[in-house]
Amino acid sequence: MLQWVRSISWVYFLVVLGFGLSNVHAAEPQISLQENTDLPGFDYAIIKNTDQNSCSAACASDNICDAFTYNQRSKWCFLKAGAGQATQFDGAISGTIARDPSAQAVDALRRAELPFPAANLIDAAKRLARELPQTDAPPPKTSYADLVVSGNQSFGAGNPAGAIIAYRQALAINANGFALWQALADATLARAAAVSGKSSGDNSYDLGLTATSAALNAFLRSQTHKDRANALASLAAAMEYRQNWREVIATYRLSLSLAQSQKIAAHLEDVVALHGFRVVDHVVDAESAAPRICAVFSEPLALGADLSAFVVVADTPQVAVETEQSQVCVDGVSHGSRYEIRLRAGLPSADGETLAKDVDLDVYVPDRTPFVGFANNAYVMPAGLGGGLPITSVNAQTAEIMIYRIGDRAIATAVRDGIFQGNLTQYSAEDIADRVGQQVWNGEIDLAQGAANVMTTTAIPVARTLGDMTAGAYVITARVKGTDTEYWTEMATQWFIVTDLGLTTFAGDDGVTAFVRGLGDAAPVAGATVRLVAVNNDILGQAKTDADGRASFAPGLSRGQGGRAPQLLTAETADGDYAFLDLSKPAFDLTDRGVEGRPAPGPLDLFATTERGVYRPGETVFLTALLRDAQANAVPDLPLTLSVERPDGVVAQKQVLKDQGAGGYFAALPMVEEAMRGSWTIRLYADPKADALATTAFLVEDFEPERLAFELNAPDAPLKAGAVSTVNLNAKYLYGATAPDLDVEADVIISPRTTLKDYPGYTFGRLDDTIETSREPLGVVATTDASGDAVAELTIPELQATTRPLAAQLLFRLVDTNGRTIERSLSRPLLADGNRLGIKPVFADPTGLAEGSEAQFQVVVVAPDGAAIAATGLKWTLSRVDTNYQWYRDGSTWKWEAISTTNKVASGSADTPDGGPVTIGANVDWGRYQIEVETTGEGATSSSLRILCGLLLCRRRQRYARYPSGCSGQARLSRR
Repeated sequence: MLQWVRSISWVYFLVVLGFGLSNVHAAEPQISLQENTDLPGFDYAIIKNTDQNSCSAACASDNICDAFTYNQRSKWCFLKAGAGQATQFDGAISGTIARDPSAQAVDALRRAELPFPAANLIDAAKRLARELPQTDAPPPKTSYADLVVSGNQSFGAGNPAGAIIAYRQALAINANGFALWQALADATLARAAAVSGKSSGDNSYDLGLTATSAALNAFLRSQTHKDRANALASLAAAMEYRQNWREVIATYRLSLSLAQSQKIAAHLEDVVALHGFRVVDHVVDAESAAPRICAVFSEPLALGADLSAFVVVADTPQVAVETEQSQVCVDGVSHGSRYEIRLRAGLPSADGETLAKDVDLDVYVPDRTPFVGFANNAYVMPAGLGGGLPITSVNAQTAEIMIYRIGDRAIATAVRDGIFQGNLTQYSAEDIADRVGQQVWNGEIDLAQGAANVMTTTAIPVARTLGDMTAGAYVITARVKGTDTEYWTEMATQWFIVTDLGLTTFAGDDGVTAFVRGLGDAAPVAGATVRLVAVNNDILGQAKTDADGRASFAPGLSRGQGGRAPQLLTAETADGDYAFLDLSKPAFDLTDRGVEGRPAPGPLDLFATTERGVYRPGETVFLTALLRDAQANAVPDLPLTLSVERPDGVVAQKQVLKDQGAGGYFAALPMVEEAMRGSWTIRLYADPKADALATTAFLVEDFEPERLAFELNAPDAPLKAGAVSTVNLNAKYLYGATAPDLDVEADVIISPRTTLKDYPGYTFGRLDDTIETSREPLGVVATTDASGDAVAELTIPELQATTRPLAAQLLFRLVDTNGRTIERSLSRPLLADGNRLGIKPVFADPTGLAEGSEAQFQVVVVAPDGAAIAATGLKWTLSRVDTNYQWYRDGSTWKWEAISTTNKVASGSADTPDGGPVTIGANVDWGRYQIEVETTGEGATSSSLRILCGLLLCRRRQRYARYPSGCSGQARLSRR
């Protein structure tokens, strides 16, 4: 690799015959003389038997000379790479050179020209220059010129290793020159090319690091176009050993823009072909009902760009082209068909790179893999009724079925060990039969046949097949007949319960209350035996339901930890019906229905407050507290422990408070002048070893109280961009006087939101929407009249295009006569210029979804006035997000870059009803998923949401989706 570097180096040495001896500066150097002064150190050359003027001219004409000292007695001239600390020396004249542009100015110009962020590389280059005097000190009595000549001779003799040593030692004496750094870079690259690929002694990567620093130091000192081009070419060649291909390509291109070189241009073409913006793979999403073909690129694509003009599908005009991160996908293809796709040259990446030449893909979309699965992971089958379990299939004719029943006493174990409601492998299914249940049936089912690659639904007549089914928990597994699966491969699994009992629990400070009702008639079930079962399978408590179907358990029974924690609630009737409820699952959350309330207090309910929230040092904090029981009755004569914590968490004081009457408490807490500034915390305890009954906080700050009361009043309605909005203002001094003739300034802060107040749980807008918060000054918007009143007229600036809801925060500053401002604000939503799409997961905890279960979402379309409206033709896509990590070495460390691709799992269309949402869904495995929904027609918008499902270490199965359409049929069962 990089053999061409050697030839470039030879050309370079034919042109550059010396190092630092030609001045390319535009302006004459300025010389500052100091008589009877020496500048010790930094000597790199001595000129003997000369005069002062010649000495001064020699330094001024050598662009690596920063200072000199002339000894009048010996007539010796000492040229210096830098100016040391000035010292008294009779008979010596020293001078410093100021060049225009200065070395610092040239360095800054060159940094700005680099086509990539290079702070780390520049730091390494500076460190190399700084450390050379210690790491590569030249031999005694060796001059700079001798080392340069030695390096040139070694390089000319084909000994780059020797040249590297000589150049490094010369740079240890004087590191100011461009040419010597360039020579070191070229010699190091020649050595790297010589050892690269050898079975032993290949240190080309480390040599590439040194060459990178040397080339950067050369570039930072270069001034002519040719010098800059040479340095950049060497820098790009050095970075090839680091495999920083983006930077390599950009640097080569900058070099060619400064000076053309056929050899470098040809090499750049090879680098771009192998490592530039290119197609690295193509992926066929054949397992979806709507397959697609995706071309994966090496770099991210421009966000939101329409690349359809660069994609040509032969003889297939009715296809859609979508851009997603680093891939271009073709939708509208069919299973069992072959496609010829051409990606045209010029297709752009996000950073401006383009596809160098046309890329032709010959892609076959295979049929979907034969598959069987169940639509849900839980199912209740009413006892005594017929019916069947739905099983879905694709391109499958027969399924092998096994049914197991879980023993009533083993259900707690199955739930605790994570078996219940999980997908089973062949091994775990046999384990159920051996340990916690029994196999009650196995056989085959003939599946309903529909069109190829279309999902069909078949009803399994479980009740008719098993006959008299005992109430309890069952699990059924299925797999396509004849498939050769591993012992640990998960099978399609459906858990179901045969019962006529419905259980509901309520948990609170008063314990656990259970209600048992019949599923068939919703009537209370009296006389049922209800048990509270612990994780370790012990019975924590047992009760009989009353006439209302109610059974209660004491609070203490639900407070156990570890093995004594409640796990199940079971109900059993005298006629053998049985049901259970898993208490470890999240309870149904009612907080989004506006009934969250305050946290339920315990037996003691304490309210504590200070009379204000902020105090100055030296003031006294007055604390008031009221203690009540669960029935809001006063609790008398109970001492409370007061703890006051400083902002750093140190307890400043403790004291015991006594009841002042009717459960009332009072404390005065003086803040000394040296009190720590910040947030202080007060905690009140009935038992100092237990949790605090109440906690309150206050601030201690140095502040000057406001003199003005400033109030805002505006209609509680959305603001419209571009229209005039009015806000009523009122100002008065706190001592009662009005506040006339005061200016009111205003700013507006427009920020994107992902939620709407009237639609809790919904997320609005796309994940990749790039809109950011903006702040616009509006100037003076009003002046108070004689009564201190004013009406501010505001015009909200025009909004950026976005899929997200926007809100405006209006900041008003009342300018007091002393120049101090009093700030108040109010927030209002901004009236959207079109409809908004909201997505809400139906499930409470996505990580709790079992693999293969259905993830459902509610979708709502909201008009600008906030009403949920009907919309037709919504398109939705559920995609799996896969992330691969590309590792690369940066210096002495390894770093990674995440590359994400999406694979379509399911898609469909939906219509929202007027006033409410529509529900969509599809089955998911473990991993990250992204749901995208978009409207069609005029004013189209879209939203997306990402979820994380099933944080379990399990094997990935084929993905499938649930569709409302398809074939259905009654199964014919045959026992094996």
